[in-house]
Amino acid sequence: MKKIGLIGGLTYVSSLEYYRLLNELVNEKRGGSEAAEIIMYSVNFGEIRKLTEADDWNSLSAIMCNAARILESAGADCIMIGANTMHKIAGDVQASVSVPLIHVAEAVAKEIKKTKFV
Repeated sequence: MKKIGLIGGLTYVSSLEYYRLLNELVNEKRGGSEAAEIIMYSVNFGEIRKLTEADDWNSLSAIMCNAARILESAGADCIMIGANTMHKIAGDVQASVSVPLIHVAEAVAKEIKKTKFV
């Protein structure tokens, strides 16, 4: 099973939700007591919030790219960002690591097209 690197802390509530959903999905697909292999790096949401309110995307990018590199170094086979807003800098994050970044908006769009919802 591949190890998922999850950048969390973008609030702890979204981190909990991502963790829960990933594990439920793995358990649903594999059955039994199977669970996802997740490595989580939790950033300080207080700092993230201040930088977001200040519209300081360069500093936000530096924090998120550093978190992604740490997750990759820890053995993550892919990276996920546990919040929608931070996907604004997804390109920067992807460029900072050699493993794939799973972009939430792209994954949702792909599923919508697959089901011919639109």
